[in-house]
Amino acid sequence: MMWCFLSSSLLILYAHHVSSFINNFPSIYNKYHNSKLILQSTSSTDDATTTTTESSNKRIVLIRHGCTYMNEYLSIPGSRWGDPQFTDVFTDPKDIAKYRDSPLSDRGIRQAERLSSRLQKEDSKIIEEIQLIAVSPLTRALQTMEISLYPNLWPGRIPIIALPQASERVYLISDFGTSTKQLKKQYPRVDFDTEIPSEKSDSWWVSDYSSNTATNYKEWRPSNDGQSYAEPGEIESVFNERMMSLYDWLSERKETTICLICHWGVLEWLTGYDFDNCEMRVIDFADMKRTGFMISDEEFAEIFKDGERSVIQDTQ
Repeated sequence: MMWCFLSSSLLILYAHHVSSFINNFPSIYNKYHNSKLILQSTSSTDDATTTTTESSNKRIVLIRHGCTYMNEYLSIPGSRWGDPQFTDVFTDPKDIAKYRDSPLSDRGIRQAERLSSRLQKEDSKIIEEIQLIAVSPLTRALQTMEISLYPNLWPGRIPIIALPQASERVYLISDFGTSTKQLKKQYPRVDFDTEIPSEKSDSWWVSDYSSNTATNYKEWRPSNDGQSYAEPGEIESVFNERMMSLYDWLSERKETTICLICHWGVLEWLTGYDFDNCEMRVIDFADMKRTGFMISDEEFAEIFKDGERSVIQDTQ
């Protein structure tokens, strides 16, 4: 009898709880659903924070090319920047091969080999962290990449992109490039198609910004003492536009560690630092600025009045 009474009580209590759950289910569901939305919202916020953090943590591994024949030419008294009767006009085919799109000299090759050894040993960790390599399509930068960086990479693991925005300001004939058709044969590991339009393959080093027109070109290089030049130089406003385009390109990349192999003028604009041949520095992208660190032409002339530092040091 007692058992029957307890069973009936339990059934009544169970029915009461079931009824209560059914009546309150919308409220319970809404609480669960809202908490799920809060969790999703928090997750989205975390994702955005992660993206911002990655951007602020972006690093650029900056490498200047090795010494070139033109660097050495510019270190000879009488052939230095601003010297009376200075010229970069050459007629001998051997001179043209040395100074137009000037390649690394023997000194420059040795510098690149020393950098390669350094990257293999004490700086090997930075190689493991590089996710993308951007290289100026000028021959000296490509050679420096091939000699110093590429031997330390896993083949095919890191994309290598030729980036015309990273080429040197056009000071002299040494800053005029080579057609991508020829470069592809010499450097088959480099992607010359992604950033260089096919219609610019034979003239990618010539800026196509609207301000770079022959009608408003005014000689900005030393020219009052018999100096002569093979080609017009790149005026400051055009170079600044190109450097801002380079900054934007680096900013928009998703990679957090990018290696950029380029030139003194480019590196000085990006960082405000004076780079030696084959010098490497790792810079936080946040320390760069879109307006750059452009120096005046007079300051440039003062820095290079005696020639290339690595050449001068070797001859002392």
